[in-house]
Amino acid sequence: MTYTPPGQEPQQPQYSAPQQSGYATPQYSVGQQSYSGYAAPAPKSDRKTFGLWALILGLSGFLLPFFLNSIAAIVLGIVGLMKENSKGMSITGIVTGAINLLIWGPIVWFVIVPGLFLLFALGAAGASTY
Repeated sequence: MTYTPPGQEPQQPQYSAPQQSGYATPQYSVGQQSYSGYAAPAPKSDRKTFGLWALILGLSGFLLPFFLNSIAAIVLGIVGLMKENSKGMSITGIVTGAINLLIWGPIVWFVIVPGLFLLFALGAAGASTY
């Protein structure tokens, strides 16, 4: 900025037209995307099917000493976390499935399996004495 004496109008700076660069500006047509890269992730479903089944199987595992209920509850809970918006039910299914495995695992493998083994061993021994 320069000093302008009173009574004189300040001069406007002179601007020249911008110089053309060696690069062409991209021309886009209507409907053409102007970006590239990764696609947006698919939105999570509002259904709560996997989370609900994880919760049901996890709670039923407390009553039935089957590992399939607990394992299915854990698997469906993980799938529900990844694909659905049912975090509460999915996490509850995972937790109850894991607790069931911790409770019923030792009982089944250290009490029921040896009991069945002894039952079949004694039954086979008793059948051979005839």
